[in-house]
Amino acid sequence: MILFLVASAQAIPDPYYVDKAWPDHSVRGLQDLIGDGFAQPYVYDVFDCSEMSSYLQWKLQCHGFNAKICQRIGEHSWVAVIIANEVYYIEPTSHGNMIISVFDSGYSDYSKPDRVFQNLSDALVHGVPVEEVDWWTILKNETNQGV
Repeated sequence: MILFLVASAQAIPDPYYVDKAWPDHSVRGLQDLIGDGFAQPYVYDVFDCSEMSSYLQWKLQCHGFNAKICQRIGEHSWVAVIIANEVYYIEPTSHGNMIISVFDSGYSDYSKPDRVFQNLSDALVHGVPVEEVDWWTILKNETNQGV
């Protein structure tokens, strides 16, 4: 286990999380920050829901949101964001409105993940391979300095 963590840590940009000012931590501010989806297309096992989720969690946490990575083992990953004691889910593979609220159909599916990770380190410690969450190898224009 120690070797796994050392190997994983070497692949992660340092520093990973950086503080970036964001003026609005409401649902509207969340929507403004994440936009309508990725310019980088979904590619299974290259840039799929796990990389997309780890990227969104990183970006949101850097901007002061309480964001977590959710996972249904062997199936799907998404992000949970807590705003004013309400949980909103972000479907990373969606184009258009990525935010799923309690009023949306399918909300109950998102509210029952198998695992919830506080951050990338938590995911790695619990056995998620770094290759599953290494968005920085795909989104080369995104850097810790240019969040």
